[in-house]
Amino acid sequence: MTQALAQAVEWYVRLHDSGATPATRAQWQAWLDADPLHAKAWARVEKLQQRMSLAPPGFAVATLEEARQHRRAAVKTIGLLLGVGVLGWGGYRVSVPDADYSTSVGQRKQITLSDGSLLMLDADTRVDVRFSTQQRLIILRQGTILVETAKDSRALSVQSAEGQIKALGTRFTVRQGDGITRVAVEAHAVEVCPRSAPGQALRVAAGQAVSFSAV
Repeated sequence: MTQALAQAVEWYVRLHDSGATPATRAQWQAWLDADPLHAKAWARVEKLQQRMSLAPPGFAVATLEEARQHRRAAVKTIGLLLGVGVLGWGGYRVSVPDADYSTSVGQRKQITLSDGSLLMLDADTRVDVRFSTQQRLIILRQGTILVETAKDSRALSVQSAEGQIKALGTRFTVRQGDGITRVAVEAHAVEVCPRSAPGQALRVAAGQAVSFSAV
């Protein structure tokens, strides 16, 4: 089973859980937008859901009830319906999909990225890094990071569940949690584009900070 498909299954179950919040959906959207493989995997899960809607009522109800009350059982059921044994895939465990870089409570980490930029993770932080020939993207799932950008022709951005921050040759921190993203700029400036205001950008200069949500 591919990692993208495993993540898609997990996100499907999380979104259909009775405890799902707008922040959960925003995090899912950030994951979906991060990689074309994620979109393909999600389409496969959605196709399964459409097939389930044509199944006998008792079958569909039982599966949805599993999703509400027993997430692990629901993940296994969906995986089997997709033709894969999810629980047999690398000792699969039910959790938010693994991040490229993470820290536990009380741990901090400094990483030099492939372009020379410095990325510092505070405690209990999870990030993904997506660099291509066109862009440099850091996806902050939770926690706090400090970014010190290296010179490069490609734009560097940080994406959170609540929006996107574009670096303008700078050093800045981003904190994400409880449906709020907070950006504080230490040098130069950044451009903030909240999901709640598509098409609008706010320039934040050195010494300034801003907080925003997805709604």
